[in-house]
Amino acid sequence: MDKVLWSGNPAWPSFGNNGTPSTTEQPQPVKPLVSFLIDQAGEKPAKRKPGSLSNYGVSLNTTSLSPGNHTIQGKVVQANGVSGLTEQRRVSVGESPLTIAVVAPLTDNQQVSGVFTLSADVTGGIIPYTVTFLNGATTLGTAQPTGYGWIVNWDTRTVTDGTYSVTAKVTDANGKEATSLPRKVQVVNGNVPPSSTPTPSPTPAPGATKLALTIFLHGIGRGGDSANPNSQGSPTPLHFKRRINIEIFNPQNQLVVGTEGEITYDSSSGSFKGIVDVGSPLQTGNYTVKVKTSQYLKTLVPGIQALSSGETNELSPTFLLVGDINGDNIINILDYNILTGCYSDLLPPDNCNEANKMQSDITDDGNVNQFDYNLFLRESLNKLGE
Repeated sequence: MDKVLWSGNPAWPSFGNNGTPSTTEQPQPVKPLVSFLIDQAGEKPAKRKPGSLSNYGVSLNTTSLSPGNHTIQGKVVQANGVSGLTEQRRVSVGESPLTIAVVAPLTDNQQVSGVFTLSADVTGGIIPYTVTFLNGATTLGTAQPTGYGWIVNWDTRTVTDGTYSVTAKVTDANGKEATSLPRKVQVVNGNVPPSSTPTPSPTPAPGATKLALTIFLHGIGRGGDSANPNSQGSPTPLHFKRRINIEIFNPQNQLVVGTEGEITYDSSSGSFKGIVDVGSPLQTGNYTVKVKTSQYLKTLVPGIQALSSGETNELSPTFLLVGDINGDNIINILDYNILTGCYSDLLPPDNCNEANKMQSDITDDGNVNQFDYNLFLRESLNKLGE
């Protein structure tokens, strides 16, 4: 996304030789109202830069402008009602090259399971776009635009476990096309390729085996955090429903079931709850269970779980540690860099796309600010998931 920044002194705005409005006049004692006019319309409020009483700026997404010549003009309204305008400055906006990049999964060889959300960012070209995701030459689906990029929900349980190459392709309104670099993913669901000699399947137990989950997420509700286990987090998270991945291991530590379900926020308990069908026959016995949801480390449910086939089994309440922003099941400097790139308080973030912003919002309040930063530090760096 192309961005251009103009700045200026509202006391007597003027343009320098480089087209950047700036002056060194005396600042006003009362904060004025500063804005910029695009083509003598479309007034955009400006923000005062930190540490300055008289330098204002605004970021402009030039992809929202049609290719061609446009005018930029600064406007100031003082506290006494007196207003002023800078001279107009002409700028030329060209058609940016059409590009697309896969942003989820964030890294090559990321492990995925269940229903995984693929996401891509598109820049340049002419809207509207048509975006599709592909696994090699196989189309995975047509993407839908959201506030977090172009997304497709891929049910990885429809393929056998292994390595796959995912790409995204975009076509703009003029018929121009672009394809992303491939992103390798590791599908891990416990599915194995069919053999030439079918193995007899065990007789399913009557009824469905289900798990009743109570999940406390650090930073949300009564989930607490690593430094303050009894602290109160965000009481009204934006995402009341979350997908959760579940892995069930036998006493030999072999994965016997990998599945996914949904948990829903319960404001009365400050936790997420849900009942998940394990989706395959499971013999009665002792197991260990691990759970993971986006932004959180994979965590072992406390204790040995005595699961009864064909029944609903209530698991111990489980607390999940937050900060796994890039989804690699470890909290380290890579996650820190993504979060700080999306940090935004008075000014726009330095280096952020919508997918990274969504993942960096670990307090789930729609912003990436000091609350997310402080929570990340409390969770501490270099934490490994199960």
